[in-house]
Amino acid sequence: MNISILLAVIFTKTPEQAALNGAIAIAVAGVLQAAMLYWGCRNMGVKIAFRVPKITPDVKLILGVMGPAVIAGSATQINVFVSQALSSFEVGAKSWLYAADRLYQLPLGLIGVAIGVALLPRLAKAVANIDDKREDIDAINESFVLSMSLTLPAAAALLCIPFFLMYGFWAGGEFKTSDAQNTANALFHYAWGVPAFVLIRILAPPFFARQDTKSPMNFALVGVASNVIIGACLFYFFHKNYNSGYIGLAIGTSAAAWINTILLVATLINRKWWRFDKWVVGRIARVFLATIIMAGFLLFAGQNQDLIISWFSWAKILGKSISKELAILVVCGLGFTVYGVAALFTKALTISDLKALARP
Repeated sequence: MNISILLAVIFTKTPEQAALNGAIAIAVAGVLQAAMLYWGCRNMGVKIAFRVPKITPDVKLILGVMGPAVIAGSATQINVFVSQALSSFEVGAKSWLYAADRLYQLPLGLIGVAIGVALLPRLAKAVANIDDKREDIDAINESFVLSMSLTLPAAAALLCIPFFLMYGFWAGGEFKTSDAQNTANALFHYAWGVPAFVLIRILAPPFFARQDTKSPMNFALVGVASNVIIGACLFYFFHKNYNSGYIGLAIGTSAAAWINTILLVATLINRKWWRFDKWVVGRIARVFLATIIMAGFLLFAGQNQDLIISWFSWAKILGKSISKELAILVVCGLGFTVYGVAALFTKALTISDLKALARP
């Protein structure tokens, strides 16, 4: 999809044409992706026949289980939609929240793909095997540790250098420096909710494997209600006192995610479907330590943002400076390297862990 969009817009001369070409490219990319998946399934011997569906008892069971699961899985998107709707009462807030949402969704997408490829197939199989409680708990613990080892540094980066990120990637044209600062304020408050957003995805499958989709749905609805109440109250408070109600909406979204997560964790532990083993506590402590080391580097980089950007003043494409874009890319790359080295040094992650995750 990304390649299709880039090819569609890179050679356009007007914003209007770029927007039209980009929209067409998304549709074309979707068709191409579906065709590639169909081709891959046929090569694996999976025959996909298109036929009129029949409402059998099994289909009814699937639909009954799927409905609550869809609501539970879309809680974050619903909360973002609610925040976007409320933000329309403040000039510019919708654009700032949208830009912040795009950036914090990036690590969520990358982490989701990593977990889906490496761990979730095993997790789904393990929690479905009700007779083996140990395998069930081990799978959840491993997915928890892996997700946090990827999520905590990502959240720390968003917390430590939100303005550097927004200024480097977004500032330019009609998106002014003041817009980057306002977006950074929202991104900061989205950032501390990032671990909760990821944990919701990790902690719901144990319920789904037992065909309990109503509990996660109920927790998601509690989260949505919390987001509406907290977001609306804080929007009014911040708008009245600081003319920045959008910050309250970002806080409400993150707070709602943590409420949802706490309900999932408490229920899993109460039903004895999950417990924290000692090795999990030790590993998470080491992940925190490695994250703090990386955060120190990023804070230093953020305080010296202008100096770092000046080092790349020579960088241009088609006569346009890309110094700030290149600077933030280098800082992010170095931050990732610092975290990787610190994680291996503190044994937050080991080579054997990475090899084990790579095995099917």
